[in-house]
Amino acid sequence: LSQILFLEGQLVKTVENLYAADIERQKAEIAHLRSQINPHFLYNTLETISSIAAVKQVFVVCDICGKLGEIFRYSLGKNYGELVPLEQEMTHIKNYMFIQKIRYGDRLQVFYNIDVDAAHVHIPRFILQPIVENAISHGLSNLTSVGTLEVSAFEKKDRLYIEIEDDGEGMVREKVAEITRFINTAKPVEGKKNIGIRNVNQRIKLAYGEAYGITIRSAPYQGSRFTIQLPIMRKGEEDET
Repeated sequence: LSQILFLEGQLVKTVENLYAADIERQKAEIAHLRSQINPHFLYNTLETISSIAAVKQVFVVCDICGKLGEIFRYSLGKNYGELVPLEQEMTHIKNYMFIQKIRYGDRLQVFYNIDVDAAHVHIPRFILQPIVENAISHGLSNLTSVGTLEVSAFEKKDRLYIEIEDDGEGMVREKVAEITRFINTAKPVEGKKNIGIRNVNQRIKLAYGEAYGITIRSAPYQGSRFTIQLPIMRKGEEDET
């Protein structure tokens, strides 16, 4: 009798697990359909705004709509894989900075120093914007003078280094240590600042190991530098990782 009860219990658990899995599958399908509907509406709206702006000859609005459309397509991953050439990621950053430059005007300058073959070196998609956005929001947005942002990439000892550096407010040592601990915490955390940087760091570590990821250097009134370390992955090699 005990064996029968045990088997019945196992059967109930199996049915419950299958039911729960089916519910999750349905939720995922609904979320996928919703994700297709919302961007479709957004793209149509951007095209409408762009058309009206063209008629009114407000061409800067046309440019903003075009860049914003490209940003959303890239962010949602349409026609992109998990790994992309560095030059595609840089195109996304330049589109993002185009809009930020419209917002901040001459108060924000940006420079690019890409010293690698960006067409063939591959990186995880959408890892730079959260760090660039953080640099602007927390490092440069409150400056009354001109703020400078520099994005650099170079190869050293079979590693790819990408640096996002600003000359903004900077941080005290304790703040740098706090953020470093947070972004290296594997347990899920919600409702905290720097969540985008943490997610990028965790993605890199999960994909390539603890030897890779984000390091931070900063000092008060001397700006901040976020450095991403990745393995070198050239065209054709990314499928092997």
